[in-house]
Amino acid sequence: MSQENEHLTRLTEDLLVMAPARGGMLPVQLLETSLAELLETVRRSTELVPGARGRVSFAAADQRVRVDPVWFRQAIGNLIDNAVRHTPPESHVTVRADRRDGTVRITVEDTGQGFPQTLLGGAFEPFAGSPDGAETRRESAGLGLAVVWTIAEAHGGRVWAENLPGGGARVTMTTSDGVPSTTGT
Repeated sequence: MSQENEHLTRLTEDLLVMAPARGGMLPVQLLETSLAELLETVRRSTELVPGARGRVSFAAADQRVRVDPVWFRQAIGNLIDNAVRHTPPESHVTVRADRRDGTVRITVEDTGQGFPQTLLGGAFEPFAGSPDGAETRRESAGLGLAVVWTIAEAHGGRVWAENLPGGGARVTMTTSDGVPSTTGT
């Protein structure tokens, strides 16, 4: 029951992001934030995600960035949730964050099977890979990755997914450090 409540809460949060974004506008409130503290907050909330305890490790540079911390936490949480849900229980997920040359980079890697090739190119489309919109295991994406794409774009950035040569997947989100795109305010 608590897992189903968690799933419905995540879906509601994702829909709340997508609604204003469909109109071309996702408002961001840029605040100076510690990247390490931001990841620590995400780490604490990740302990509540079913199946995540002990599987996710975090590493963040102790740097100050200008991002919308609420949206950023949601994007990172969605990436972690996606990695945990789509990898076997013995798989490990690594989250790294740093800032270099005016760019904030968040990387989430897992040791699972990676993305199906049919989904890899369109993983950030809502309900990608599922003709009827129903999410099926490892064959489609729901709203989570589409939300990550929307948040990255609102911060003047981008996001992409790739399969790792030895197995597993990597999703990287980069954003401008404090310079939102025309879709954000």
